[in-house]
Amino acid sequence: YLRNTLGSGNAHVTFSSGLATDQVKAGDWNGDGRDTFALRRGTTMYFKNTNRSGPADATFSSGLATDTWLIGDWDADGDDTYGLRRGRTFYLRNFLSTGTANITFNSGLSSDVALIGDWDGNGRDGFGLRR
Repeated sequence: YLRNTLGSGNAHVTFSSGLATDQVKAGDWNGDGRDTFALRRGTTMYFKNTNRSGPADATFSSGLATDTWLIGDWDADGDDTYGLRRGRTFYLRNFLSTGTANITFNSGLSSDVALIGDWDGNGRDGFGLRR
């Protein structure tokens, strides 16, 4: 159930997709200015460019099922992509595909919660840690 405004009321868009146990994230995967959804089941990720049921527009596997899944625009190109966090190590990709991480670094404690956001308004997401 998706709403285009804050507050209570009926959903503007309703659809079903995936399994109840899938992890769900939102992002602008194709740079059109609209967030759509993605599902992660185990190590497989399913990305959609529309908010309706149907086959994924991009599907691939990456990382371990126990990795924390992160979403952001790491290179300020207007497209959200994904990252994985394993313990203290962050692995970020600039493209919706498998392959070696474009950005890798260690930070914080493995028990910290990662926060993703564009903290300075430059179009490039950074990270924070909640301890």
